[in-house]
Amino acid sequence: AEARAAVEGGEEGEGEAAAGNRVVKGYYYMAAMRSAGDYAITCRVRQMARSLRRRRHRVFAYYFTHTPNRSVNYGQLQSIGAFHGAEVPFAFYDAFELSTLDERSLAADMGCYWRNFAHTGDPNRGPSPCVRAAVPPRWPELSAAGGDRATTLRLDVGAAGGIAPLVGLKDKQCDAFLPATSSPSR
Repeated sequence: AEARAAVEGGEEGEGEAAAGNRVVKGYYYMAAMRSAGDYAITCRVRQMARSLRRRRHRVFAYYFTHTPNRSVNYGQLQSIGAFHGAEVPFAFYDAFELSTLDERSLAADMGCYWRNFAHTGDPNRGPSPCVRAAVPPRWPELSAAGGDRATTLRLDVGAAGGIAPLVGLKDKQCDAFLPATSSPSR
């Protein structure tokens, strides 16, 4: 009953962090949504990337973590975070949806990666000059071994850590789903 009261608002007030064993209102819903997203998207993409790499294809994986400040798709962005498709205005530099200098900087770097990849098959090299003076960080290719600790490129604004490699992204969550997501080609 106490946990339920905390989820529904409890003594702490609606939506505020609770002390001790109590949780924020909506915590279970958001945890379920994140889990469903991991299962349906993140873990499936991870599985496909590993399968492609085992077949000697080049794979460059990314994880977009920035919550946009503006979107024509959704309102209440702070409550949903970096939603599926949130990276599209950044990849194509949609100035209407890029409302801060940090967002424009991230979009410039992403555009450089995307153009290079389209031209050469490698986001790190190509004839496309980057708009910014600084070249974006190197985007690591999924390792040849395709090991359990694969490297993914996190894409976010500088104030939130910027563009950086992540090792073993969501491994714990995806490994928990493994029996449900395995296939004969695994």
